[in-house]
Amino acid sequence: MRLSGVIVAVMAGVVLCACPAQKSESPANRNDAPDIASQLIGRWYSVDFVRNIEDFQPGVQSWRGDLFLKEFEFAPNGKTHKPFWTWSEAGVYHSGDKTTAKFVVKTIGNEEYLFLEWITGDVTIRGQKPSYYVLKKES
Repeated sequence: MRLSGVIVAVMAGVVLCACPAQKSESPANRNDAPDIASQLIGRWYSVDFVRNIEDFQPGVQSWRGDLFLKEFEFAPNGKTHKPFWTWSEAGVYHSGDKTTAKFVVKTIGNEEYLFLEWITGDVTIRGQKPSYYVLKKES
């Protein structure tokens, strides 16, 4: 059995979540944490796809093609817009792949952006670092 830890910290208005991105069991039902839920619940739409979080520049799309993930909707009680994805403060769990993607919400300027790891076979099989979808919350 693999044990995994979760670190959530709030610093200068930025919520950080550090959690495993490898194959994992479904995260515990701890998705009602008010600080995380209040930030996440709602529809987010993709604005970019970056190799590293630090590569993101608001207003400049570095990904040259169409973004595969167009949007992501976080609903109460760990639900999402897709039946195979659930969420908790541990991350976004994919029930088919049995992977948990970490996420980070960052405030850049006056805007909040969600950085969501994109877990592919390059990550789970080849051991590469994940890239990130950058999403902005619908207002």
